[in-house]
Amino acid sequence: QSGARALGLQTGVIAPGLPADFIGVDVNHPAMAGWYSDDFLDVLFFGASSEVITQTWVGGRKVSGK
Repeated sequence: QSGARALGLQTGVIAPGLPADFIGVDVNHPAMAGWYSDDFLDVLFFGASSEVITQTWVGGRKVSGK
């Protein structure tokens, strides 16, 4: 956050009026089954396919998904 602040950028939080890039994930998808919540990011990045992604947001605007 310090680097962004030095550049005058508001980052590090998801809040109304601020841009954000993120995805929605279907944690009930079969590709996510059998894992512990502590392993969520490992499963998402290395074990799951793109089928688990339900929404994509870029700059605070939904660009795909339900």
